[in-house]
Order: sequence, then C-alpha cells, then structure tokens
Amino acid sequence: MDRQADHSIKGFLYQFLLTIKFILDAPLDTEITCEGIEDIDISDDDTIEVIQCKYHEAVENFTLSSIYKPVLLMMKHFVQYPELTTLNYRLYAFFPNEPLGIKALVKAQCEEILGSKDKRYRTYIQQVQGVDLEAFLAKFQFQIGHRYEELVELINTALINEGFKQEEIDNIILPNLIHYISELSIKSTVEERKITRRHILQKLKQQRKLLVSKWVKEYASFNTLLKTKKELLHGPLNSRLRRRVFIFNKFLSEKTEHIVTFIKEILQKYYASDLARYEPIVCLNLCDADFNEVRRLLYHQGIISWDGYVADEFIPARFIHSPPVVTIGKKIIKPEHHLKIINRNNIDVLRTLSNIDDYYVLDNDVTEIVIPEARKEVLNFTSFNYLNYIFQLRRGYEHE
Repeated sequence: MDRQADHSIKGFLYQFLLTIKFILDAPLDTEITCEGIEDIDISDDDTIEVIQCKYHEAVENFTLSSIYKPVLLMMKHFVQYPELTTLNYRLYAFFPNEPLGIKALVKAQCEEILGSKDKRYRTYIQQVQGVDLEAFLAKFQFQIGHRYEELVELINTALINEGFKQEEIDNIILPNLIHYISELSIKSTVEERKITRRHILQKLKQQRKLLVSKWVKEYASFNTLLKTKKELLHGPLNSRLRRRVFIFNKFLSEKTEHIVTFIKEILQKYYASDLARYEPIVCLNLCDADFNEVRRLLYHQGIISWDGYVADEFIPARFIHSPPVVTIGKKIIKPEHHLKIINRNNIDVLRTLSNIDDYYVLDNDVTEIVIPEARKEVLNFTSFNYLNYIFQLRRGYEHE
C-alpha cells in the first residue's frame, strides 16, 4: 500500500474513532448523526453542532491553506441556511506539531481564505460572497485534535467506565464499534445514520462475537489481536496431555465443508502423535439431517466419530464411556474413533465430564453450559480463515 493510501485509510479510521468518542461522551439519549450536515452532527435540546474531521498525520506543521476547503464548505452552509440559528460549526483537525486545544481563527485569516487565487477553491469562494465573517466566526470553532493513539486511549477509558473489561475492549468491543460506525455512515438516509449512546451500548452488550469488516481489518490493533490470540493458545494447544472441547455456534456449524476440513486438520496437527492422550470433543449446532451429513463427510475423509448413539437415541453414558484406550507399556494404542462429536441439543453431557482441560467456544459465546474447572476461551470470529490462523493451521489469514 502506498503512503498516500495509508494516510487516507487512517483518516477514515480517525473519523470513526472520533465519532465513537463523541457518542461515549454524550448523554445517553443525545442524538448523533454520522455523515449528516458534516462528518458528525451532535443534537441536543438547544443546539446542533456539526463537526468536520481532518487528520493531517503527514503534514507536520499547520498552515492556513490546509484548512481552506473545510472552512469554505462551512461558510457555504452558513450562507445557504441563515435560518438555522441554533447550528454551530466545529473543525476538528490533527496536526503533529500543533498543541491540543482550541486554535483561534480570526477575521483577517478568513479574508485571506476568501482572497485565494487557487482554482480549486474558486467555486466555493464565489458561493460565499458577502458572507458576514463576524457572524460566521461567532458560530465557528477550530479545535486541534488528539493523536490517533490518544483517541484510542480515551475511548478505552470511556468503555471501562461503562463496565467493559480491557480484554473484551481490545478483542471485541472496540473493533465492533468501528464496524458499527463504518456501517452506519453508509446508510442511505439521514434517519438511518443516527445513533445514541444508549442504543450503541445495548448493541455492544448484546453482540458478543467479533464482527469483521474491511475497516476492522484496517484497524491497527486487529492484526495484533489475532497474533496475540495465536500466541496465547500456542502452549495449551501443543500439549499432548490436555482434553479439549470445540463448541461451534450455528453460523460456523452450517459451513459444512469448512467444519469438516477444520476438524481433519486439527486432528492431523494435534492428535496424530502417539503421545496425544485424549481425543477432541466437537460440539455442533445443527438440525439432525445436517449433523448426520457432517458425520458422513467425516467418515469419507477417513475420520471415525464417536457420537453416543444407539440407533436414533443419544445415550450420555455411552458417549462418556467410549471404547477403552489400550496401552502396551507406556505406548498408547489409539481407539477406533478419532474424535467425539455431539450436537447442541445434547450439550448438557459436557457438564458431567470433569476432566476437560480447555474448551473453545467459536463464533459466539454459549451461556447454557459451563464446564467445571476447565479453561474457557471464546473466539468471536465468524470466518474460518481467522480460526485456521489462530489454531496454527495456516500461516496467514487472507483467504478462506
């Protein structure tokens, strides 16, 4: 990616982060519009504040010419809608060498902007001829903004104050906020682009899986998030003495071919060695016909699953007490089956398994089951390319 494109992407992310900060700072029911009159509109009982956001990471020092266009656009709106007496304008811009805070813009500087001979601004200047500069400046504020990293820290603090834990902020909440705001800003109508703090907090609490979109992938911490998860799981996964459960939610369970491939590769990577003491347990969330189809496909891949069924009846004791493992000396002779597999309607059987070391909940958290004394890891990813990377089945995660 070239440097200009990189700055452009970071500029959009900066706008999304700034929108998130304003939402989290606002009263619960204050209405905030993404891409309204300006990039961000904040409406309360008495006023409407419209905010244009500019991120000048590549421009070390502020020059007046760098804000010609946003100031002229705000002047244009001011001239066209003189009846909007409750409306105030704010230009929120970041320059690396400018101190944080309010920066004065005076009448003489506005006159300099209006006197520009630059052809890029000719039409705008013509559209604001006769503007009352003193009246405009009374409604205008120029603010030097936070650095990108500082904005992230402020958002983190606000989310902690809302009761979220730092780990879930890093892994789910902040990426999901970026997803929500990026999706909100491309809605077709202004009404659809409105949000309140109350509404977005409800969404965050209800949605417990990571929503991955173009902008979440561009977010600097996303790559770190994936790498951190991979590193954290490396030790437990590479132990041959741990008994593990993999619980898939419905969305991932229904991706039949990917499920079968994932199971096969997990077996090859972590359970092919004679030192692997226990078979994995896989729990899916499917209708009976689809569950049977997964078992059939596994069989045709050379994988025999132990499911605890006698005819069409699931018998928990049969599932728990699978064929015994035979050993010769210290060498383990593997049983006929390569994994245990159950469907979600029989998930209660996991409560009775006291010797589970780890259980991985994939796609979305489950609330109906807690496995006593086991280490729980929720991986809120809806794509197998990320799961393959985290479980060390792939070197990268660009393609599914």
